[in-house]
Amino acid sequence: MEIITLPEWKAACRRWEGGYTELSDLKGLIEGVMEEMIGRADLEHVSEQWGFSYHTRDDGLVHYSGFQVDESVEIPSTMNIQTIPEQTYLHVQYLKEKNVADTYTAVYQWFKNTGRQPHREPGVEYYDDLPIKFEKYPVPRKMDHHDFDIYIPLLQRDY
Repeated sequence: MEIITLPEWKAACRRWEGGYTELSDLKGLIEGVMEEMIGRADLEHVSEQWGFSYHTRDDGLVHYSGFQVDESVEIPSTMNIQTIPEQTYLHVQYLKEKNVADTYTAVYQWFKNTGRQPHREPGVEYYDDLPIKFEKYPVPRKMDHHDFDIYIPLLQRDY
């Protein structure tokens, strides 16, 4: 685990919102975004697909699936541009031989041990102790069988 800061960047994304019982629909959306974008020669970061999860539902989440783009790229009409602001993150590498639940348990423990807090948007109600989670996956990928990077936005504090 490490703390890193990433500069502002943009992602062409498709949005999904649903309950935990509907996660198979989310997997379909993620695969569809990957298929739609993977053949594009104008994408500099086509080897990395991002997922942004916001736990603003008590029974599920809001998720965006997409690829990093620059402003000159024309995006499909089924997507929109999300601006990801400069942010400091807890960065964790998940290896497919491990249990993802164990990895997230270690992340929860890190917050408990360090006293740091995950970032929360002001005025937004969240239903998870890790309210915002970003994940970066290699492309192409097999759903549920891959290494990936986890980024948890951190609450900024004065040092």
